[in-house]
Amino acid sequence: MRYCIPFSLSIFSIVSVAVVFHLPIATVAFATTQPHYSSKLQQHQHHVKYNTKRFAIADEEKEKETVETENPMSTNDEIERRTWNPLRLMVLKLGFTELKFTSPLNYEKRDGLYNCAYCDLDLFDSDGKYEPNSGWPSFWRSTKDGHVTYKKEWDGRLEAKCGRCDSHLGHVFLDGPLPSKVEKDLLENAPASDPRGIRTNGYLPRFCMNGASLNFQKSDEKK
Repeated sequence: MRYCIPFSLSIFSIVSVAVVFHLPIATVAFATTQPHYSSKLQQHQHHVKYNTKRFAIADEEKEKETVETENPMSTNDEIERRTWNPLRLMVLKLGFTELKFTSPLNYEKRDGLYNCAYCDLDLFDSDGKYEPNSGWPSFWRSTKDGHVTYKKEWDGRLEAKCGRCDSHLGHVFLDGPLPSKVEKDLLENAPASDPRGIRTNGYLPRFCMNGASLNFQKSDEKK
């Protein structure tokens, strides 16, 4: 069976992905012709273009009632403006990993929230951010129970996903800071859903996130 590159997938997107991930253009073009990736891209493009109605009635549907109530879904236009970047879409919807030390959020020191770049759900805050020198924005705790969900991958890694829109964020490793290295009150208020090691005094989790999957919101801009 022959496959052709979908008409809706621009040459610009293919070239952008090839440049960002240092891949031959022919390799990226071939990957997009495969049924899995082609359908993923087409589904996302259809979602962004035609899914206004879903976001307009999100509060009525209450698919995830608690999260939806605390953080209303952004409008379709806002999502489209935030996610037009090919790299961001490849990370959020296809599970790609950005190159280390390339995200400005890796060097962000200001107080504020780190929200999902797709649906704007608050995922992490500056109190939980720390520097393990991994090359990606890293946190030892999330903001609230259920705002980050987890999925075991085939290679044993634990994938972190947005609790509302199911977008790929990065991975979680149990090699974060020791409990004695973080503020006691912050540790006591850490969400119970955050992964923890077997040992009581073992390492806290290290949320190793793609900067492309997050939007930073300064404290004075918090809703």
